[in-house]
Amino acid sequence: MYGYFLDDQIIGCVGYSFYKDHVYFIERLATLPEYRHKGIGKILMEYVENKIKENNGKIIEIHVVDENKRLIEWYKKLNYNEIRVDEIKTLPFNSYVMNKILE
Repeated sequence: MYGYFLDDQIIGCVGYSFYKDHVYFIERLATLPEYRHKGIGKILMEYVENKIKENNGKIIEIHVVDENKRLIEWYKKLNYNEIRVDEIKTLPFNSYVMNKILE
């Protein structure tokens, strides 16, 4: 996990984990509501994408609640593409799975 700090207060975070075969998951991207839409999420994503590259990662995968169209569009602007929608029988939503191929 990595944090974005402002005046010694953490206002955003992101994490990642290794999955398999040079594939990593980005997880837990969050920004406090009052700091959203100021570019902090993009900064966190760029930071963690670079960390994954440093670890020889080739593909990044993310999972988004399928009904969160605004977030899906945001990830598309960061060059993530839909690869599938997973049905989650234990939850009231599906997982919209996206990935990005690193160069």
